[in-house]
Amino acid sequence: LEIKYPVLPIHDETDGIFSEMLDMFRDQDTDESGTITLDEFTAGLKNMGSNLNDEQMLKLFKETDLDGNGSIDFQEFMTTNVKRVKDECEKRLTAAFKHHEGKGPMDVARL
Repeated sequence: LEIKYPVLPIHDETDGIFSEMLDMFRDQDTDESGTITLDEFTAGLKNMGSNLNDEQMLKLFKETDLDGNGSIDFQEFMTTNVKRVKDECEKRLTAAFKHHEGKGPMDVARL
């Protein structure tokens, strides 16, 4: 028995994020194989309005295909996208703290 998509018991604020990521993966996995090929990946990005050129899409695909087997499974998809979100959050927090550096105590309202 092959399970194409994971079923995880997530019951907190990550529900929405996980659901969105699973929907995005399923949208790109047009042949429902449980993996995303380069063709599916580039078509999916274009359908989402991406302005990346072919070279940039290939680079992004290779960065997401962690095991280098030529396709992206759900675990690779989640791993790389969660890392990208984390990196973006860190970048924004760093910028916010630099902006407020030397302006007194930092609180949520000032961020």
